[in-house]
Amino acid sequence: MLNLLIIENDPNVCKRMINNIVMYVKNIRIYGISYTVKEAIEIVKKQKIDVVILDNDLPNGLAKNFLDFIEENYIEDKMSVIVLAKENENEWLTENKSIFKILYKPVEIPPIVYALRELCGNNNALKQSMLRDKINRELEKLQYNPSYVGTKYMAEAIYEIYSKNYIYKGGNLSRNVYPIIAENHNTTVNNVKCNITSATKCMMQRCPKNMMEDYLFCEGNETPKVKEIMYKVINRI
Repeated sequence: MLNLLIIENDPNVCKRMINNIVMYVKNIRIYGISYTVKEAIEIVKKQKIDVVILDNDLPNGLAKNFLDFIEENYIEDKMSVIVLAKENENEWLTENKSIFKILYKPVEIPPIVYALRELCGNNNALKQSMLRDKINRELEKLQYNPSYVGTKYMAEAIYEIYSKNYIYKGGNLSRNVYPIIAENHNTTVNNVKCNITSATKCMMQRCPKNMMEDYLFCEGNETPKVKEIMYKVINRI
């Protein structure tokens, strides 16, 4: 869910935007409305704002003050700004790194909706990428060989379980998870299962004893099941 701040001094424009955003954009929370840049800066200082809709025609050129504040405080790494501006004015807007999109006036509601939907999609893609990276790092800790196909299938299986909130305690991976991976790679469920098993056997030969004990809670010559390893990784990410 992305937090949205609207900086617009026309209440009627604000009302139209809010009504349509609430209706047509998922994963956006209207966090606040500000009629002044001073108020907006105070909100940004204290709260996590992901997206800003900024009217560039605020009195006395104050919109530039807000964008300058963002650049000076490196908030551009955390925030995307959609600017509403008159066409062919203020060329400096294109140089500001925090600006995600410039929509030229008169701005209709659909372009704003589409821009917000695009941001939500980008945010989801980023989260998915970060999750996959975390899974791969955990498998590397366990000494899974990243060059093995079975390791890649293992990572994908963990991703499916975690990202879709599956609970497979006592469930059947071959029926519920491996078919998804098999379809993605145009192979068989048995091939996915065998490769994951093979990569796991190699991991157990490479993994230090203390890691097996601390991470997987294995004692002596105990051999963890593939599904148990998956759950241990999920508990760590």
